[in-house]
Amino acid sequence: MAGNKDYRSYLNKYGDSKFCNYKIDSHLKDKGIYCYIVDEQIMYIGRCRKNFNLRINCDYGNITAYNSLIGGQATNCHINSIINEVSKEKTVSVGIFSMIDKSNEEIVDTEKLILKTYSFPWNIQTS
Repeated sequence: MAGNKDYRSYLNKYGDSKFCNYKIDSHLKDKGIYCYIVDEQIMYIGRCRKNFNLRINCDYGNITAYNSLIGGQATNCHINSIINEVSKEKTVSVGIFSMIDKSNEEIVDTEKLILKTYSFPWNIQTS
């Protein structure tokens, strides 16, 4: 059945977007705060409590079919689809603030403080 769009009923809000693959090469074992930057402006900020290899390379940088489903990782799909579109005309970089000597609670508190103080265009959920 060509043109059947029923599959969309199984996808999250961003699950039918176009995605890209990307990786970072440094701070792979670190944890802390990361951000996406375009034209020297921070567009998105997030926290990483395990390691940046998992968070950036495996989660955001490699969207799987599961990520696209309802109950999957809608934020990963959302950010990746924006990066896919923006990177056609501009450079998107990843900023890392390593907090390897801090607890996961301190990382979460730092992210909350930043998001309470500042607003970033790609952050749609701030709590």
